[in-house]
Amino acid sequence: MEKKLLATILKERKSFEALERLSVADSFSDPGKYLYSLVKEFYERDSKAMSIDVDILESRYLKKGINSKRSIVNSLNSYQKWSS
Repeated sequence: MEKKLLATILKERKSFEALERLSVADSFSDPGKYLYSLVKEFYERDSKAMSIDVDILESRYLKKGINSKRSIVNSLNSYQKWSS
């Protein structure tokens, strides 16, 4: 279920806003929580964005230089497939 929810919030800002009100991210795995925080940061920075391009999110993440990059990048790519 986590994977579907993360895919949905990448695809639709409205879905992100609905999940934000429900505090669903608290039940996510640690990698899921981290991805959720990236999505949240993205939408907060770009108030006009209606969805997120995974390639842009990935590039922002890689610039931060955080450990386990490959795992997160693979997760992002996986979520992108779910949202198609």
